[in-house]
Amino acid sequence: MQTIVKNCAGIDVHKMMVMVAIRKEMPDGNIQTLTREFGTFRKDRELMCQFLKQHQIDLVVMESTGVYWKSIG
Repeated sequence: MQTIVKNCAGIDVHKMMVMVAIRKEMPDGNIQTLTREFGTFRKDRELMCQFLKQHQIDLVVMESTGVYWKSIG
C-alpha cells in the first residue's frame, strides 16, 4: 500500500479528555506510533497543539459523538 500522508494524527474527543494518536514515518522508513491523552482546558489544548507541531503532523482527523461546533474546553 502506498503512503499518502507520512505524518498524521487522529483525535478522539471525549467530555473530559482528548486522546491523540499519531503515526510518523521516520527517515529510515520505519513507522512510529505514539498515543497521548490531553485534558480539555485551554492550556491542555495548547499542549496538544505543541505536541502535534513537535512531531511535524501534516494532517489531523477528529472523531466525536458530540456536537462539533462547541469548543472542547
